[in-house]
Amino acid sequence: MLVRVTSTLTTIQTKEAPEAATEKKTIGFEAVFAISGLLAIAYLVLRQRD
Repeated sequence: MLVRVTSTLTTIQTKEAPEAATEKKTIGFEAVFAISGLLAIAYLVLRQRD
C-alpha cells in the first residue's frame, strides 16, 4: 500500500488596518515612564545610603 501525501503552501497577504494607519501616537510617551523609573531607582539608591 502506497500513500502519497502532497501539500501546498499558500501565502495570505493582509493589508494594514486603516485604523492603525490613522492612529495618533503621543511622541515620547514611553520616555516619560523610562525617566520616571530611573528617577525612582536613583531615589531609592540614595535613600539606602543614609
